[in-house]
Amino acid sequence: MFVNIVKLENLLNNRNWSTYKLSKLLGLDYSYVHRVMKKEATPGSKFINSLIKMCQENNLDVNEYIFLGNALHINNVELRQ
Repeated sequence: MFVNIVKLENLLNNRNWSTYKLSKLLGLDYSYVHRVMKKEATPGSKFINSLIKMCQENNLDVNEYIFLGNALHINNVELRQ
């Protein structure tokens, strides 16, 4: 899973939220959230779970902020060789 940092930054700007406010809404340490937002840290399961919960509580579409990445191909011919 990946966090769409650009969308998250847009949310902060649109709602006039600071990274500190986001950290409080997520229930996570400010320094951790700051590092994730600056791409200095990889968001782990705690961040992802908190983001899902925050999206639900604020009527946000979680799919805008979290995505799985590239899908696997159904017919992977290379594995058969």
